[in-house]
Amino acid sequence: MDAKPKKLVEAALFLSQNPISAKSLAQIAGVSEKEIEKLVEELKSEYADRGIEITQTPLGWQIHVKTELIGKVSH
Repeated sequence: MDAKPKKLVEAALFLSQNPISAKSLAQIAGVSEKEIEKLVEELKSEYADRGIEITQTPLGWQIHVKTELIGKVSH
């Protein structure tokens, strides 16, 4: 699989302050919504031992600092 769509999904999530729908991510990355689900799951696995995570809300996917770390890193 081409790494570019995953990079585009990651970059879009990183830049957005709001959740992004699978449909919007699919348009950005040039892949199907089904493929977005796979790419997001891959990213979630990669972030498992890191300080950030991807979560799904009713409005779409969002990347953010893990809840247990907010108190230590927020100013």
